[in-house]
Amino acid sequence: TQPLPPKPGTGSPSSAQFKIWRIPDMRWKAFLLRDLLTPFRICLYPIIFWAAVTVSGVANFVLFWNLTESSVLGAPPYSFNASEVGYSNFAFLIGCIVGLVTAGPLSDWVAVKATQRNRGIYEAEMRLLALIPPAGILLLSVLVGAFAILGSWPWPVLLIFGYGLSGLVVSAMSSIAVAYAMDSYKPVSGEIMAVVTIVRNTCGFSMSYWVPSLAERRLGYFLPAMVQLALTFGPLVLGVPMYFLGKRLRMWTRNSSVHLYGV
Repeated sequence: TQPLPPKPGTGSPSSAQFKIWRIPDMRWKAFLLRDLLTPFRICLYPIIFWAAVTVSGVANFVLFWNLTESSVLGAPPYSFNASEVGYSNFAFLIGCIVGLVTAGPLSDWVAVKATQRNRGIYEAEMRLLALIPPAGILLLSVLVGAFAILGSWPWPVLLIFGYGLSGLVVSAMSSIAVAYAMDSYKPVSGEIMAVVTIVRNTCGFSMSYWVPSLAERRLGYFLPAMVQLALTFGPLVLGVPMYFLGKRLRMWTRNSSVHLYGV
């Protein structure tokens, strides 16, 4: 029989993980080639690709606020100077800290409760239920932030709801989506992060082209915000069929050699 997994919240890092130098494995050349090719392979796995586009959506909404903050806050009626625009980024920082502190315990609590109801059998999809609260917060953040820009609402509204809550959900939802992918494919956790980073940065790079041009044609950032909202909520909506069909998707790749990595 396999040993039971440790109870969430009881583990701790080991001192060996913080060593600066380790003796290379004798098979390091084969591992290097494998690790270079694996991200291209696993990016086609539905669960990993879904996690990547989900993280991309929420992370790039924070990027949307970053791209527009100087134009919005530096113009009337706010008329922030350069320093004040820079200080507005503390709203993202505070939101991210709150999200990081709360997302892990929330995700673990949901997974434990769902496991108990499932007679002690844990399924990776149980973690997806924890996405529901931050998804609602994200919708509130985007709508209030977009209408605050459109109607020139007081700047605390934009910073607290638009910037702060976006920072909260980006850390919360990203960690939950990535944790789900890693639960499904534990041996390639590092490669999963590589796929997520590449997809996120590619989508973020494209924003530097379409956001300013669309805002210029439509005379404002409201429409670009709604477009990014659609790009963000699209993957989140796909989380519903992922919850019900994720186990079947994992079974499709049950014979993949990636499950043998690290053995």
